[in-house]
Amino acid sequence: MSAFAERPVLSAIVMGYRNERTIVQSVASLLEQETEESFEVLVVTSGVDRSAELVRKHYPQLRVHDSPSRLMPGAARNIGVRLARGNVIAFLAGDCLASPGWIANRIAAHRAGHDVVAGAVSHAGRETFAARAALFSTFPARLTTRPAGPADASNVFGLSYIRSLLDRVGPFEEGTGMGEDTLMSRWLKSLGIPVWFEPSVHAAHFGPESTLALLREQYARGMRRAEWEDLVCPIGRRRQRWDRMRWPGAQLVTVSLLAGRQFTNRWRWTIRSVWRWNKGQRRHVLAVLPWMVAATGVNEIGWAASQLGTEGRARRRARSSGRPSRWRIIQSLPPNGSAPTAALTFDDGPCPISTPAILETLQRYGVQATFFMLGREAARHPDLVSRVAAAGHQIGSHGWSHTDLTLLDDAALETELDRTNELLGRLSGRAVRHVRPPGGRFNSVVTSWVAGRGLHTVLWSIDPTDWEQPTEVGVASHIFDQLRPEAVILLHDTDNSTGTIEALPSIIEGIHARGYRLVTL
Repeated sequence: MSAFAERPVLSAIVMGYRNERTIVQSVASLLEQETEESFEVLVVTSGVDRSAELVRKHYPQLRVHDSPSRLMPGAARNIGVRLARGNVIAFLAGDCLASPGWIANRIAAHRAGHDVVAGAVSHAGRETFAARAALFSTFPARLTTRPAGPADASNVFGLSYIRSLLDRVGPFEEGTGMGEDTLMSRWLKSLGIPVWFEPSVHAAHFGPESTLALLREQYARGMRRAEWEDLVCPIGRRRQRWDRMRWPGAQLVTVSLLAGRQFTNRWRWTIRSVWRWNKGQRRHVLAVLPWMVAATGVNEIGWAASQLGTEGRARRRARSSGRPSRWRIIQSLPPNGSAPTAALTFDDGPCPISTPAILETLQRYGVQATFFMLGREAARHPDLVSRVAAAGHQIGSHGWSHTDLTLLDDAALETELDRTNELLGRLSGRAVRHVRPPGGRFNSVVTSWVAGRGLHTVLWSIDPTDWEQPTEVGVASHIFDQLRPEAVILLHDTDNSTGTIEALPSIIEGIHARGYRLVTL
């Protein structure tokens, strides 16, 4: 069947970040699938390279979204989901190839009654000792030799979803550089939704093929793992005790002890998994043992380097001062046992054109909202800050100048946010309690700083991209399509917010008509 059918059964979203070398092959591996099922291919890229240009050149009929700024994996997934039309939503990284049967077997697994399907991983490219070691070290529980069955914590990756489920469980986490699949799988587990592992659906990964490339990749993976674990995982009591050590050289010794302990545990788990799932190919495992040991060790060295670097020290200071280990990140409202709730939030103001119009509409409907204001705009229009506060609305910080907070050092970050919070607190008469990072971009340094001041980092669960100035109907219909209980809706308060201002009455009326109560954070 055509890959461009009007109503596809499956939407395959290719996510690329600086994948010029492989993304055309990745797309081709989908378009060349032999199947009678209808499907579509979408491409979401970022990184300011030629990836999108190359895809458009070879496949001009495809829809391609090219972001001028870096998209974290979760953000790329969410954009793809918004563009997709299929009943099944699947994802393929721009440095992977879809195996033969990737689409047909995935659809078959969903039709068998599985709402979520996980896939396996193989190697694409030359078969070398380093390549095999990279596969075994990075994906030990996701090998194609593992039989189909219920997935566990070790192989809930490469997930595809039936559309109705993905709409219900909400968007992917957009702030982390990795692990958005893992976070989604944890959420699914908490809801009692099982995942099915299907090895016939596997992606061939363009991994390292030389020893030097293997070590470089594992070092980078170790650094990313350190930030991800500290950002989203609770820290155990032993780790907290070691963090509080203050004698000379304590940090180096602590991190070294942790890295050594983790190396032992990770190596045992890796070799047991590979040995278990490669009963017929154990000679291949034995042949690459030296490379696997080196890969595991360098991964831990990367982890240790991250912990001893600037971001690692910030994370450790946050923990040692008693700041919360879960970083107080808000993406949705707390559950409400009575009527479902949602929150309207407005970014980038105050604005003399849009803010008064928004306030008038909110007052007409008796609705409270949250305004995430820029410090520079508040300094230009202090009367509007006071007016928003006097109307009973909540005021949060959006930074001083809308700069990417993850690019700032400690001193610049403190200036950017402290200056804004002090001004907003003085003008509104209330202390700022919430910070929304511009663009939703944050890392552990940002969340550590925010949590350390007793504040919350706030993201969103619905983004109608009103900053692109869509029509009134487009803004409202997107919100209604995505509306779920506890939703946090992202809107904008700027001189380009004409569509938002016109849509606001329809948005409020539509939300109320669906039985929701609009609240602040």
